[in-house]
Amino acid sequence: MKPKLVDIFHSTRKKGTSLPNVETAKKLDEIGETMEKDPSLSDVQIAQKVFNSKSRDRVVGFGGGMKVADLRGQRPSREELEAELNSTKKQNQILEDRMEAIQDENNRLKRRIGSVDSQMKMFQDMLVNQLNVTLTPEN
Repeated sequence: MKPKLVDIFHSTRKKGTSLPNVETAKKLDEIGETMEKDPSLSDVQIAQKVFNSKSRDRVVGFGGGMKVADLRGQRPSREELEAELNSTKKQNQILEDRMEAIQDENNRLKRRIGSVDSQMKMFQDMLVNQLNVTLTPEN
């Protein structure tokens, strides 16, 4: 279960078992009231409302030194992204070539089946003519 903003705020600012000053206690109360008034707000929206902050470069509840980039981890370099892109393009080309080969094989088999069907029809007609037998559609 995700911890609530009130709990994070309290645990990151408490000194022993109590909050260090009245201002911090007021902010904690204000966070609780805002959450009760509009429970549909996200933690970030509540923090922006309470702290009047539009800054998106800091993570709420983790103090002043933590940035979003620190939580996300290292981003891949341009060279790594280009290498991955080239690898994906090569793989797509291989799959497209394979798909084209399968389509060609499918078309070849369709033509062969058509040829076999016409030969079978010819053979059937020859037998009917030689035996003077009338075939019904079920045969």
